[in-house]
Amino acid sequence: MFGVIEKTFRVLEQMRGGRPVRLGWLAETTRLDRGSVCNMLKTLAALGYVEKVRTGQYRVTEKLAALGQALTREAELRLLCQEFAGRLAQATEESGVVAVLQGERVAVVAQAQHPRRVMVSISHYRDLSLYRSVSGRILLAHVDAATLARIVKSHGPPGADWDGIRSLAGLKRAVGELRAARLAAKATAALEISSFAVPVRDADGRICAALGLAVPFFRMTPDLRARLVAT
Repeated sequence: MFGVIEKTFRVLEQMRGGRPVRLGWLAETTRLDRGSVCNMLKTLAALGYVEKVRTGQYRVTEKLAALGQALTREAELRLLCQEFAGRLAQATEESGVVAVLQGERVAVVAQAQHPRRVMVSISHYRDLSLYRSVSGRILLAHVDAATLARIVKSHGPPGADWDGIRSLAGLKRAVGELRAARLAAKATAALEISSFAVPVRDADGRICAALGLAVPFFRMTPDLRARLVAT
């Protein structure tokens, strides 16, 4: 399987630029069997990634170009998220994270720490819970009603993970309060950490991510809490 993938990419690399290329030239350049190259091109054409422009000549399509652009945009977005996480950590001198909702799970796309003698470990952000984490809660607060109902159907109500909520109606009330507050906050006694998360909007005004922060209890004074919320 991996051999087929490697050979397919060898063929596609010779087709970059969008110019039509001959099947025979591709076989000669890649040093692959002509029949194998022909089968690869037929499969790629069926998937819409290449097209036959004339007898024996093929070129890549806009669909393949769009795939590459999407990967580039994702990489650029991750870099931007990392910059925001870094700015948050620097401004607050604590640990910052940017998370998004992927399907029905919380995915961390960027995280940063401000160097201090005592810091919240980056491992705190691994496998963020949809119900227990403030990032998951603020993201849930901005999904539509159908998505929220589907998540409850799949995972059940939060229960002990979120203030004993045991019904969809109770969860709707909780997320409504978070939307109004535009902030999710939680104190985790077992870890001695206070956590905060706020929604992040894209250029169209839609909620696209959660910006989160974690602070050890011993540094969480009322004045600091007010400053962090303002930040």
